[in-house]
Amino acid sequence: MIRLVNLILLVSLPFVSFAQKECSCPKGMLDMEEFGGKQANRLFSFSNGKTIGLCGSPDTTENRIEYSTAALFECNTKKIIRDWFGYCTITVEYKPDTIIITNSEWLPVGKDFGFKMIKVSYEKVFYKGNKLIISDYYEQSLPKYSSTQINWILNKYKSVKDIYEYRINDSDIAIAYLLFWAYVSGSYEAETYFKQIEKKYGPFDGAIAEQWDDLWGLYLHYKKHK
Repeated sequence: MIRLVNLILLVSLPFVSFAQKECSCPKGMLDMEEFGGKQANRLFSFSNGKTIGLCGSPDTTENRIEYSTAALFECNTKKIIRDWFGYCTITVEYKPDTIIITNSEWLPVGKDFGFKMIKVSYEKVFYKGNKLIISDYYEQSLPKYSSTQINWILNKYKSVKDIYEYRINDSDIAIAYLLFWAYVSGSYEAETYFKQIEKKYGPFDGAIAEQWDDLWGLYLHYKKHK
């Protein structure tokens, strides 16, 4: 596995109010059924009287609380705000009346296209009056490929007949990651090839299908905010 699946929760305790003592996790959550009805791991109280809960399976490491899966939800309605069970690392911080989420991804932006964890995007969860607002935006200083690197990737895609032929850090779909980041770096030819990945190399199943679905979701999210 090239990507670590966890959620790191960093809470500024002076700003967290636990006025609402009871807040159980919603029932019927996708891939999180075992948490339904249990007390939320963390509560975030807002000045409008609303409380948001966080459910997940915590693991404390070096004074950090990590989650392999997690969900944010409104305590009074049980409405899920955001959930995570993908191949990313999420850092959540709480400041007065605002939850700030940092999304980091394993991407081939290191030396010789090695995968490394970088901050990709951010989300803010807050209330405007009683209306819940979620705003998100991308990191402005994302690393980009050079034109030489992009051309190398395009040629590599053309030469690779089977997706297993080219691997980086044990990634079975490395060529897909390279094309995605070449697109992020400004290549629309790379985007065209990226959208042909499943047709050329698929259909995918098992772990590869999960990685591809996650990467495709990241592509759609980036394109929406581009």
